Amino acid sequence: MSVDTHDSPRTITWSPAPTLGVEQELHTVDETDLDLVSAAPAIIETLHRDHGLETHVHTEYMSNTIELTTPPSVTVGEAVSSLRRVHGVAARVATTAGVLLSPISIHPFGDPGAQTVTDTPRYHSALDREQSIGQEQQIIGVHIHVGVPDGDAAVRAMDELARLTPLFVALAASSPFHRGADTGFESFRPMLGDRLPPAGVAPHFDTWSSFETWYDGMAATGYVGALTDIWWDVRPSRHGTVELRVCDGPTSFERIAALTALAQCAVAATLDPTTPRHVLPTDLLRLNRFEAQRYGTDGAVSLEASTPRRPIAEHIEAEVARLLPVARHLGCEAELSSLSAMVRQGSSARHQRQAFVAGGMTGVVRGAIAELNSAEGLGA
Repeated sequence: MSVDTHDSPRTITWSPAPTLGVEQELHTVDETDLDLVSAAPAIIETLHRDHGLETHVHTEYMSNTIELTTPPSVTVGEAVSSLRRVHGVAARVATTAGVLLSPISIHPFGDPGAQTVTDTPRYHSALDREQSIGQEQQIIGVHIHVGVPDGDAAVRAMDELARLTPLFVALAASSPFHRGADTGFESFRPMLGDRLPPAGVAPHFDTWSSFETWYDGMAATGYVGALTDIWWDVRPSRHGTVELRVCDGPTSFERIAALTALAQCAVAATLDPTTPRHVLPTDLLRLNRFEAQRYGTDGAVSLEASTPRRPIAEHIEAEVARLLPVARHLGCEAELSSLSAMVRQGSSARHQRQAFVAGGMTGVVRGAIAELNSAEGLGA
């Protein structure tokens, strides 16, 4: 694997904390049968050529996936407003090609074997190495970047976001179906992503120096050549941020805003030197995440070592109360407070199961698209 000297721990320019960036991945589906279609490259070309969105619309591993990104933003409202605008343009361009953009993290009935990777040397090389496991990666989500002032702040923030991972997983859950069947999970997407190392729960690093030592050792083996070769749930990014990668794709911008507020506030709180640093055992982090994947907000987890599990819904209320002063300072009090309503409304996974009863698998896809498009006055 080649080494990218522009994407390494020692070339990061740290961000004014805690600035934001949001990445939203979407599947391209045929507007008639709602199955996956390899339409992303053509849509992206149009968005670049005719709408000047080169810095905000990107290809992904699969040719049925489009990624939308925001510029660095100070507030949650600013970031999500930018994402809405780009999504609105992208959705309209897709419609002219007979394509809809779906936020569901696993297409409920698409055949992974029938999909193609985006036509670049990097992606063809990846598929050649990963084979059937790589072909199975028909998964999308929302990634949230939060700026930090230095490397030591980054590893502290990584610990905190790892601790809160089950809350993010439960709140964002939108992948209950796979290959035309109900998996029994609220969020099945991580079960697929974890098959490709290095993915899943990140190791704990006491200091940034210890992360650099780990990275140098991995780079020496040839397995890792850039920070983007690390696929942990939470990782440091060349953008001077910590990147939360564990969230499924929410089916509304209001949900994206609420999750972004939780991430920003949680990271900002760690920048206060009086805030305790919670480092949970790796096995507890894995068990907590599995519980949230399986049961969503109905699950029960432990967010402190050697303490009994409590319902995830209770933990969410406690974190909202703890972080509310931070949210007021950052201007995202309304977005953070809306997490309570998200719990009451139920997850996207729950809504998808209801849509399946009413309209089958195509009803699942159409309902999710309609919910996301409603903010832009678009249909499904």
